[in-house]
Amino acid sequence: MRTAMLLRSACALLPTANRRFLAEAVAAESPSAAAPAPASGTVPKRKGGDTLGKRLLSLVYAKRSAVVTIRRWKEEGGAVRKYELNRIVRELRKLKRYKHALEVLLSLR
Repeated sequence: MRTAMLLRSACALLPTANRRFLAEAVAAESPSAAAPAPASGTVPKRKGGDTLGKRLLSLVYAKRSAVVTIRRWKEEGGAVRKYELNRIVRELRKLKRYKHALEVLLSLR
């Protein structure tokens, strides 16, 4: 019990990247805080799986083409919506990735 209190107090002092690991340690120590196990044979679904926005925002290098990424997304059966691409363009511009933003804008036409 005392170690759990120490871990919680340390959690407040550490950066957010380390908080997740400390929270897991506290949860592993106290059985009442542990999450219930899912039913056998079921896989918990993740929120926010693979999206076009994640793929385009993950293009770090300017040499990678946003047009190729959009084309692959369409080939895999993904829907490309204009409002979604406009949101992605705003995000790319915030990150100062103007080349990718321009490519996405030109693909709208």
